Amino acid sequence: MPENKKITEAALLELVQPGNTLLSWLRVSEVENGPENTIEIEIPSKQKKRGRKKKYRFEVRPYLESTPKAVKGHRRAALSEKIDNDVNYLFIYPFLYPKSQSVLAGEGDESDVHEISWVDLSGNGSIVVPGKLYVKSLVNYNKNPQSRALANPYAGRSALVGRLLLEQAEWPSLKSLVEAVKERGAAISLPQASKAVQALEEELIVSKNGNGISLKNYPRLLNELSLAYKPVEPSRSTLLRLPNEVSWMESTAKLKNINWAVIGESSVGHYTAFAQGGAVRVAVSDLNEAMQQLGGEIESVPNFASLELIETDAPEYYFQNHIDEQGVRWASAIQTWLELQSGDARQKDAAAEIRRVELEKNLP
Repeated sequence: MPENKKITEAALLELVQPGNTLLSWLRVSEVENGPENTIEIEIPSKQKKRGRKKKYRFEVRPYLESTPKAVKGHRRAALSEKIDNDVNYLFIYPFLYPKSQSVLAGEGDESDVHEISWVDLSGNGSIVVPGKLYVKSLVNYNKNPQSRALANPYAGRSALVGRLLLEQAEWPSLKSLVEAVKERGAAISLPQASKAVQALEEELIVSKNGNGISLKNYPRLLNELSLAYKPVEPSRSTLLRLPNEVSWMESTAKLKNINWAVIGESSVGHYTAFAQGGAVRVAVSDLNEAMQQLGGEIESVPNFASLELIETDAPEYYFQNHIDEQGVRWASAIQTWLELQSGDARQKDAAAEIRRVELEKNLP
C-alpha cells in the first residue's frame, strides 16, 4: 500500500486481495463477499497433501483504532457473535503495538483465551487456526505515519497523574485529581491531566464511570512508570560542608521560598533499613538561594561534604514529599523506589523492599 494513501477500512481490505502475501509464505487465494461488510478469504499453506494445498477460511474485519481498549472491544464483539467454533477471525489494523497484540492473544482474559488472528499494514501479524496453523511475524516497524502510539502517560509531567493514582485509586472527578496534584507540591493543567487519563484508559489501566476515575491495574502502572523513568540531569550541583555542630536536617528544614527535597537515593533510609554514607543529596529549585540560606563552605572532596545540592525544576522531586516532624522533606516512596531501580545490587534490594512494604500495601 502506498505510504501517502489515506488509511481507511476500505484501504485495509486491499491487503486481502487475491495473490497478496499476508505473512511469510501465506497468500490470499480467494475472496468472497460475506455478511455485514465482512469478507471471507482462503489461505493455502506450503505443505501439500495429495497434490493439494491446505486452505483455511477466515472472516476478515478491518479496524482503524488499535489502542488496547479498542482492540479489547473488537475481540469481545467478535467472540460474542461467534456461534460456529470453526469460524476463524482475521483482524486488520494500520499498525498493532505489543500491548494490543497481547489483548488479541487473550492474555489476561480468563473468561476466554481464544486467540484472534491479525495482520497490519507493516507486515506484522499472527495467524492461528487452533491445532492446525500458527504463523507469526513481528519484525517490522510502523510504516504508516497516520498510525501512532498513544501519548506517553508514564513520563514527564503526565506521570504525576499515575503517581497520584498509585497513592489513591479512586477520584470523583478530573478536577479533584488536578487539585490534589497541586496540593502535593506540583502542577498539571486540566487538559494535560485529561490526556494522561485518556491514555491510561486506552491502556486498560484506569476506567471512567461518569466523572469518576478508578485505577484498575496497580502493578502494571507501577511497572510502566519504572520502565519510563529516566533520571533528570541537574542544571548545576555543588558540594557543601556545614560546621560540625550544625545538623543538615535542621538547616534544610529552615529553607524558605524555594522548592527543595531530599532525593530518593538519599531517602531510602527513611523507608527501610539501609546503611548509607557520603553527602546527603538534596534537590533545590534555586542553587544560589539555597547556598545563601544554608551557609557553610563549598567542598571539593565528596567524603567531607555534608550536602550535595542539585539544582532542578523537575516536579517529581518535589511531588508527594513526606515531611517528618523535624520539617525535613523526604522523597516520596514512589520516587525513592524509581531512583533505586537503576542502582547497584544493594539499591535494587532496597527498592524491592520499598515496593513490598510501602507501595504494594496500597494494592486495591
